[in-house]
Amino acid sequence: GMINVKVLMDIRNAAERARQASAAVQQWLESEGKGNDPYKLMPQVMRQRVEMATLLVKDVTRDLETLDVDYDTPGLPELNEAVLTLVERLSKLFPQRW
Repeated sequence: GMINVKVLMDIRNAAERARQASAAVQQWLESEGKGNDPYKLMPQVMRQRVEMATLLVKDVTRDLETLDVDYDTPGLPELNEAVLTLVERLSKLFPQRW
């Protein structure tokens, strides 16, 4: 049968996030196994986390615009609180934007 393209993209994105997380864990373990400091990998892990969050925020924004997400969507109040907290923290890094 036909599967919604959006659903396929969500599955692809989730698989990519899982692949990136798995690769990061593998690098961490290899670094530890070689006696290196695995915390040197943190900038890479944080970069990937920020990239993933950016993509997710863009997806949710698009969902709001197309009305795929609305007031009754489960978890939306928690997302709102998380985003408000994020904006507050980001405003300290980018005060000229706020």
